[in-house]
Amino acid sequence: MALAYKDKGWYKSNPRKEYWHKLFVKKTSRHVSAWVEHVNGHIPVKASTEEWAIKKHLYSTTDVVARRNLGRVLAQRCLEAGIEYMVCGLDTEELKGEGNKAFYDAMVGSGVTFEEPKQSMTLSLKKIIYQKIFRALPSMENVDISFQLHVTVFHFHAFGSIKDNRVTIISGVGLDGFRVEVRVRVTPTTCAVALFTLLRLNSPLSQAIKLSYRVHRGNLHPEQPVVILHGLLGTGKNFDALAKQLVRTTGRTVVTCDARNHGNSDHSDEMSFSAMVADILNLLQEIKAKSCIPIGHSLGGRTAMTLALTKPEIVEKLVCIDISPVHHGTNSEVLSFLLGMKKLEIPKDLNLSEARGYASEQFSSLIPNKSIRDFILTNLTMKDEEMTWRVNVNAILKNFRELGRIPKGLPPFRGQTLFIGGSLSDYIKAEDLEDITQHFPRSEVKMIEGASHWVHYDKPRELLSLVTEFLNS
Repeated sequence: MALAYKDKGWYKSNPRKEYWHKLFVKKTSRHVSAWVEHVNGHIPVKASTEEWAIKKHLYSTTDVVARRNLGRVLAQRCLEAGIEYMVCGLDTEELKGEGNKAFYDAMVGSGVTFEEPKQSMTLSLKKIIYQKIFRALPSMENVDISFQLHVTVFHFHAFGSIKDNRVTIISGVGLDGFRVEVRVRVTPTTCAVALFTLLRLNSPLSQAIKLSYRVHRGNLHPEQPVVILHGLLGTGKNFDALAKQLVRTTGRTVVTCDARNHGNSDHSDEMSFSAMVADILNLLQEIKAKSCIPIGHSLGGRTAMTLALTKPEIVEKLVCIDISPVHHGTNSEVLSFLLGMKKLEIPKDLNLSEARGYASEQFSSLIPNKSIRDFILTNLTMKDEEMTWRVNVNAILKNFRELGRIPKGLPPFRGQTLFIGGSLSDYIKAEDLEDITQHFPRSEVKMIEGASHWVHYDKPRELLSLVTEFLNS
């Protein structure tokens, strides 16, 4: 067996740090042993049936129970050492053996994933018509400028090349985890320019837009800030009070930001979770943060979940407020309100206060709760002497159905996770617990009595207490 072992090319000489290990299995007439070996020869993890075997009743190498126990013990030690993702070197025939299958199943059942994480997979671009790319490139004398631009924007940090029968093979990876490999019959220099262009055009960070944000500075862990993500139709200002209190109770720096198509952040037709995660990654790079603790409410909670599931190495802990990873169908109430926002026509002779009052009357049947109505109507603003919505209603409607579910097929996030729900809300249901545990095995769920979906407004003290305790633990 080998942990994500690449047998040739750039990946063999420059593997990602998650794949700097090999898993070895050895059997003798009396024992089965397994160990993980680093590329430098160090063995950080090992286990053997000899550790628990009684000399008078030694396991045989065909004992299925011994193999299963070995798998459980080794998996636990791997997870404790931070080794979570592995590639199994046993082929299909070998896995048909009862002992090998028991060993494999025990590893999987204990939390080891025998597949490459999605964020680390190689993107094949072999069928691209490179001539079109070259025509779009700057002239060769501007190659250095193009390279510097790429480094500045995407933090490109490694590439390598080899020659194979006059075909240049050049591979690269950015800090956002995007990888690309180019195979083309041109000079290495031209190939490198093509590579930088492909990374620039296809990297997940290429989806990123500039977010409006505020930094509430603390004294502890400045490079690992708390980042608060608001819900649909909200802004970062909704959580400024919580942010200031968290600075006081935890000493940490806290960042509040406006999501794309919200508040003062840029607008875009794209509003997928991958795009919103790219925005957060871009923000973290801008403030020179190495990792973060995302706290997300509602839609922001799903963005925070996606960030943790796709970039677990930069997420220290995770907090989700009144939202779960489970899709409960389209929220018809919110959808109706968005459609109403799109159709609303406000008389031109009204000032901003009067316009909000007029809109509140129009929407009273859709949202009977005046407090919630007033909160949402803070998105109504005046621009160039015309009333307009601060949020990009069209983009939200276009992507609305996709915003109800997190991306599928992602490996679980094994960091500490706290779900906080309101007892008067149905956004976290009892039947969601199985899915929550599946995606976030180290999670706990706590409910705040008397709180609706708007937990931070209904019970701010109780919310602050739970979050502070979690962050300081």
